[in-house]
Amino acid sequence: MINIIIFFGATLTVLILLFMQFGAVRLISTTDYDAVFANSSGLKDGESVRIAGVEVGKVRSVEISDGTQARVGFDVDSDKPLTGGTRATIRYANLTGDRFLELSDGPGPTERLVEDDTIPVERTQPALDIDVLLQGFTPLMQGLSPDQINQFANEVVTVLQGQGGTVESLFTSTSALTHALADRDQVIGEVGEVVDNLNTVLGTLNSKGDQVTDTVVNLQKLVSGLSADRQRIGGSLEHVDALTTSVAGLLIDGRPRSRGPWSSSAARPDSSTRDATPSTRC
Repeated sequence: MINIIIFFGATLTVLILLFMQFGAVRLISTTDYDAVFANSSGLKDGESVRIAGVEVGKVRSVEISDGTQARVGFDVDSDKPLTGGTRATIRYANLTGDRFLELSDGPGPTERLVEDDTIPVERTQPALDIDVLLQGFTPLMQGLSPDQINQFANEVVTVLQGQGGTVESLFTSTSALTHALADRDQVIGEVGEVVDNLNTVLGTLNSKGDQVTDTVVNLQKLVSGLSADRQRIGGSLEHVDALTTSVAGLLIDGRPRSRGPWSSSAARPDSSTRDATPSTRC
């Protein structure tokens, strides 16, 4: 019986710890606040609230306020008081679109905010519109691999959000981008030469437009004439073929008759010539 009680007690403890971990349950006393934003696009319930990069609370709600603004409710650990100069900024947590709420000190009153106080829109800043930002780099990114694009975009967003420690890394990525485009400069130059040559050819044809037109028209007339006389041309070719066959047969038949007599006369002397030879007898 004691073993069963110990087993159920340990199991219940593990379940409670898992629920607290994955359910983001906080046992620390918290204080609720609100912040008004001109645009809270992408921020959802349950996103983290951070001060100097350390999570100190959670976003409780995101609602429409006055029809044109967003009211974000959040809680912060009670031992992390906010003041009248606290600023709230929505930042990107990663390139997949997750966001978090960052709180930072700014100029203004130093008195502490109390439960349910609101940070006005003048002291809030919406998230950077990364879509508009990256669209400006579209022509340059066409020559990069997806991994290079993701790394470059992540570092651009990080730098523009005020995390200046990655400026050196951004410059490194920019250098890699420049080298990648430079490697393709030769290909781009060759394509440019082809385009220039094509422009030259088209310009020459355009300057001799009348002659080209006449040539095309005359060629069309020639083709049309040949097409109209195709039957007569075909008949003529048949007669030529028959004539060629007849001439070939005539040459074959006539060649032996012309060669025979010539060979006979060359082999034997004429009898009249033999008789006319003067005698040499004494």
